[in-house]
Amino acid sequence: MGRLEPGHFDDVWSLQGEILAHLDDPESYEPITREELGEVLSSGGLAVGIWHEKTLVGFYSAFCPLPYTWMLTRAGLGPDELEKSAYILAILVHPEWRGRHFQHLMGCFLRQELLRLRPIRYLAVVVHPGNQASIREQFAQGMRAIALQEMFGGKSRLLFFRDLQAESVAKGEAKTIPLSDLSRLRETLDTGWQGVKLARVDEGWLVHLVLPPSPR
Repeated sequence: MGRLEPGHFDDVWSLQGEILAHLDDPESYEPITREELGEVLSSGGLAVGIWHEKTLVGFYSAFCPLPYTWMLTRAGLGPDELEKSAYILAILVHPEWRGRHFQHLMGCFLRQELLRLRPIRYLAVVVHPGNQASIREQFAQGMRAIALQEMFGGKSRLLFFRDLQAESVAKGEAKTIPLSDLSRLRETLDTGWQGVKLARVDEGWLVHLVLPPSPR
């Protein structure tokens, strides 16, 4: 595993092509554009990858700072915090290499590199609500779901956010909502609740939420 540079553009583009060719639901992934990839591999962000021999099989990248200021607003932050933020742009794992915890390993490594190189405090990422594996991984990384937002031309995305300096233990009033009940989940997140866990039950998937105590 290591950092990627502009010279790895074709490797990442090829990996994304493999993933797009194997998607069951095209709505579940918003492809990186050539412009975004060029920027994140250069001065606009940070990218890391995992190689098997000479083939790139994993990719994890982040823009610095956030390209969407509304995410800061949704997290209750002002524009002065923008330079301390990063947005996870894309997480790619080759279909033949899934199930090896690559997403978790790359996420931890990227976060360490971000903290080493930049004064990053806030992380944000969006995930398709039908991608249970990625949702569970974001919770495992200490992220919290704070909104269900329409993006990319009307596609629903869960917004995850994390303050790296805040306590990660979930405290407050608790409840669960089926992941399939998106309208109820959206309304609940809109009132200040935060998703902290996704669990499998006989009926499907349940999102565990907490209502953080109000500041005194």
